[in-house]
Amino acid sequence: MQKVDIVYVEDNPKDALIVQRILKKEQLTDSIIWLKDGEVAVESLVEKEEYMPSLILLDVKLPKLTGLEVLKKIRNHAAINYVPIIMLSSSDEIIDIREAYRSGANGYTLKPQTYQETKDMLHSVVKFWLDRNKTIYDYQ
Repeated sequence: MQKVDIVYVEDNPKDALIVQRILKKEQLTDSIIWLKDGEVAVESLVEKEEYMPSLILLDVKLPKLTGLEVLKKIRNHAAINYVPIIMLSSSDEIIDIREAYRSGANGYTLKPQTYQETKDMLHSVVKFWLDRNKTIYDYQ
């Protein structure tokens, strides 16, 4: 199992490229894996156990398996179920937010609309979850 800082699950290549560029340019991480849909995420994280991330950024609306379905499968898999998962969505519908937290999300944030908003969001999310937050994996 390869240790990485962030696994980013996003079906939009443009969004994925922007996030990866910001993370590297701002030196928030050198270790990011992009997975393009929910099915690939479950295969890589749960079935094959290819990666052990410190943080998962997970889009809610994904093809093949939704982000919520991916979240539930991760939370039911002992090897990875304690990894913090932040849901990213364009939806601010209470039903989506409630279901994300019921399913085990650690956070839920709206997808930023501009480059600067994306940069600000990534700084706050990544700084907290990678620099400040403690997990059981910090002691293994």
